[in-house]
Amino acid sequence: MPFYRKYTQYYLLIMLAVCVLVVFRFLQTSSTKRNFIKYQLPSTSIRNASMLDYFPYQRIPVDINCKGLFDGKESEFLKADSWTNLNTSQFISDQAYITDTADCTTFIKSRGYITKPLTMEEELYSIAYSFVVYEDANQVERLLRALYQPQNYYCIHMDDKSQPDFRRAVSGVAKCFDNVLISSVSVSVLRKSFTVLQPDLICMEDLWKYKNWKYFMNLAGNEFPLRTNLELVRILKTLNGSNHIQGILKRANTDRWEKAGLPPHDIRPIKGSMHIVAIRAFVEYALHNPIALEFLEWTKHTSFPEETFFSSLHYNAHLNVPGAFKGSLEEVDDGAYFGRFVNWLNWIDGTDKFKSEFDCKGKFIHGICVFGVRDLPLIISRPELFVNKLYRYYQPYAFDCMEELLFNRTREGYLSKQSANTNVDTRQYADSS
Repeated sequence: MPFYRKYTQYYLLIMLAVCVLVVFRFLQTSSTKRNFIKYQLPSTSIRNASMLDYFPYQRIPVDINCKGLFDGKESEFLKADSWTNLNTSQFISDQAYITDTADCTTFIKSRGYITKPLTMEEELYSIAYSFVVYEDANQVERLLRALYQPQNYYCIHMDDKSQPDFRRAVSGVAKCFDNVLISSVSVSVLRKSFTVLQPDLICMEDLWKYKNWKYFMNLAGNEFPLRTNLELVRILKTLNGSNHIQGILKRANTDRWEKAGLPPHDIRPIKGSMHIVAIRAFVEYALHNPIALEFLEWTKHTSFPEETFFSSLHYNAHLNVPGAFKGSLEEVDDGAYFGRFVNWLNWIDGTDKFKSEFDCKGKFIHGICVFGVRDLPLIISRPELFVNKLYRYYQPYAFDCMEELLFNRTREGYLSKQSANTNVDTRQYADSS
């Protein structure tokens, strides 16, 4: 072999080795850079492939083993019991909210809010919420954070009797978001009266100016979601344009409206939960239709009108209310309502005793179980959309752990590590138009 060919091959081998080394170091550097991008959306069929947003994994860890509580471990229950009526590491005072929300950018980031839609499916399906609240800005803000998505809309009604610092704290949080508003009117809510229904009607009207939401749901400040936003969206889709509103016929308290006289337009009063899942057209009917407004005036002369107004509109088929029940009242199933899990204390017929359907490990207030930590295994087994009631300041780890669970399930769904849980019975809506 000639001398020059031998050295030419030698140099070619050296150059090839250098090129391979350069390519390897480039790939290694790129990989290292990619490792700094945490929780980037994977390629899945449920997201917008153009999005490169990150899940805000910035939360203060709950200082107890929540999994142990959900699994019913007595050792963890004993630890949690010792914190009854005490604040945990998740607590923020009203004054701190007033101060912290002066810088909205820092507040939103530090609290770990989801600031962009997690999936295209959710982005295209906006939900409107009303919150009727009285106290505890920390619980209100954490409820908002649990449900918050930038494509949704939120109206917060604060009781006219609420303390000034509470009002300033919640107002400070609301002003940090374009899609969160404080109700235009504030009323003093009194049990059994029209003022219980009025805040939701005020928020409905305030939310009406936002044109693209599809469903409305109303919440109290002591409730918490059992479903992620994606799960809520998919469940609402299965309703097929119908409302989901409770109707109770067998146990209706007809004495509530006996003194009000006959209702207008041959409406049969129907009792049900004040908490509704309603399409936009139903909200429009309830707010603006003359028949609905006449009936609303009639309910002002009844007790607990919040449990009569929406249900009666929904179950009187001759009114042709949008999204309403179209069948015979004899077909109404009192137990088919999945909007709320509430553990009521019910009167046992023929006796002077009361009994709840499930053991209440917390305490009863006004005949409703305020859930504690020992109720957590029951709560997470429920198929409903929301749970009522949780008080942050009663047994705070119950609220803390439910918040942690929902956050983790949202994150896992975002990273496509688990499928959305939509196991509610919506077969009755399959043929709705």
